[in-house]
Amino acid sequence: MQNPLRSEAEAYRFVLVAVGYFGVIVVAATVGGLWAGIVVFVLASIAVLGWVLFTGRKEGPRQVAPPFSLL
Repeated sequence: MQNPLRSEAEAYRFVLVAVGYFGVIVVAATVGGLWAGIVVFVLASIAVLGWVLFTGRKEGPRQVAPPFSLL
């Protein structure tokens, strides 16, 4: 299995985004109630999905040589 996070900087950014994502949902649910939390959850999920889809990696997949076989 390949590690989707290729560097320590990517892992750190992922943790910060995850904490921010859940943080805004909790704050919205605490301040505005359940429905505000649900609305913020949906909007944050759309924002993260758009970020993932439109800011993908520029590099292609790694090419791995097939294992050597005598058959």
